[in-house]
Amino acid sequence: MKVKTNLQWGIRSAFLSKRAVFIQYSKKQQLLTLKSGTGRKSYLKFPVGYDLEMPGNEVIINKTGYVAPKTIILRGPNGFRHRFRIQMAWGEIYEN
Repeated sequence: MKVKTNLQWGIRSAFLSKRAVFIQYSKKQQLLTLKSGTGRKSYLKFPVGYDLEMPGNEVIINKTGYVAPKTIILRGPNGFRHRFRIQMAWGEIYEN
């Protein structure tokens, strides 16, 4: 749930502040970082055994809230897998 909440925050923040938001994931540190154009940063540390799979390890949300359609996959122990699909280019996030 925290992954989805952080993605939604990024989309809303970009739209409301009219500044781009950069979402980056470091596999080495298991850390999701959100940086807004206003200087605000948010971090989400993943527990041991969990990993996030993002295309290019970065998602850019432009100042209008637009983000190119992407699939982000959260993986965990015992075959746990949760997929977040950002669709419709305007930040609709679907889970499955």
